[in-house]
Amino acid sequence: MKKILLAIDDSEESKKAVSKVAEVAGLLEAEVTLLTVIKEIKVSSGAPSVPRTTPSQGSPRSPRGSPPSSQGSIPSSGTPLQGSMTSKRKLDRIEEKTKLENEGRRILNQAEDLLQEKEINTEKVILEGKVADSICQFAKAQSFDLIALADKGRRRIAKFLLGSTCEKVLRCAPTSVLVIK
Repeated sequence: MKKILLAIDDSEESKKAVSKVAEVAGLLEAEVTLLTVIKEIKVSSGAPSVPRTTPSQGSPRSPRGSPPSSQGSIPSSGTPLQGSMTSKRKLDRIEEKTKLENEGRRILNQAEDLLQEKEINTEKVILEGKVADSICQFAKAQSFDLIALADKGRRRIAKFLLGSTCEKVLRCAPTSVLVIK
């Protein structure tokens, strides 16, 4: 066993898992990939965009005879179409996603510090999506020898590593799984 995937969140149980995997990886001289999974946040608004028009496309002229704006249409009342609200929602989603990514980086960096103290080579990965599915798909794609995770976790990041998630990973894992209590 030379490649270990350690799935973690910010729970105390995950911190115990990092310590236990440090022991195992040290004995096996294995590399550890630290993985955290965050909730998937779609940044695109899903609302139809305002079509851009140019005079060369034979588009209608504005009421005063000037060419239409290349930035889309604004009703005569001066109220912008849905684009402004859509942009606000998109910015909110980007901000939420950035916060989750920063929290994920913080979690991974703390675990990496502990492993590097024990001179264990590490890699850090943040994925978006359903936790158990993401862990299993990543483990399969990267051909890990072992998946390690805590038996329970905290719900702060994508309901990460609840007992039911651990159970799902046990069922879908393409390799051996070490569950740390």
